[in-house]
Amino acid sequence: MAHQITLDGTNSKTHSIESGNDPSKLVCSNISPDAKIKVELSRENEMTVKIFPDLKVGFILEAQKKIEALSNIGVTQMPFSAKSYQLLQSSVAGSDTDIQTIKTAIIDLGVNGEIKLGANDQVKLTLSNLSKVESSKIDVIGGRKNSDLLYSFRENTWRASSDEKKVELQNVDYLVFNPSQLPDTIDLLADQQKQELSKSTLLAFQDDIFGLIALEGTTAHYGAKYAVVLDVRGVSQVYLKKSSLTSTDVKFYSVAFN
Repeated sequence: MAHQITLDGTNSKTHSIESGNDPSKLVCSNISPDAKIKVELSRENEMTVKIFPDLKVGFILEAQKKIEALSNIGVTQMPFSAKSYQLLQSSVAGSDTDIQTIKTAIIDLGVNGEIKLGANDQVKLTLSNLSKVESSKIDVIGGRKNSDLLYSFRENTWRASSDEKKVELQNVDYLVFNPSQLPDTIDLLADQQKQELSKSTLLAFQDDIFGLIALEGTTAHYGAKYAVVLDVRGVSQVYLKKSSLTSTDVKFYSVAFN
């Protein structure tokens, strides 16, 4: 059953979704791209499953749109490019200054369906950095069928003191990076072949594959704005490399469907 979470004038909020409101999607309206969402699934007598760690809405939205586009390649005759989203300027409670928001951000929890919740199960949403945007809200909606798979974004840390990192690929389909924290090169190994991608090549591929990503007034954003997605299905090993050490650790995310 659909229900609404009102966010007017608040900077943070927690919300629990229980049996009878089995969720499929979060439809976020007029929300800051820098707002953060953490989603955890708790089932009776089972370990808690982290669907999303504490991630920005813009990052999740763009990553999921790109993953959906990549998943359709070779499956349908639909265009492969990701659907674009619209950026607006919205008022903030108690302030004369407007901030940038995403008009509509639809975030999937289950894959092609809703998460079936038992009597003592719940999905917990932790919302933060909401920027007190007026008229901001989230509609929680169900699906037409149960989902057999959940999204799972797992956080990985690349230490500042290391110039190379081998990425563990067990049960991993995609890697997602912040565009401002890309490796200088990525080596992909598959079937005794190696492909080397530079930072500029990876961004060029985002532009070529996904095209128009976001509309900000009359400004069009192509390729990548909040997230860079790398398809690692069929890849046996991935090595991330940087030409010089960084001052801080870098976070990136591996995506699986569990």
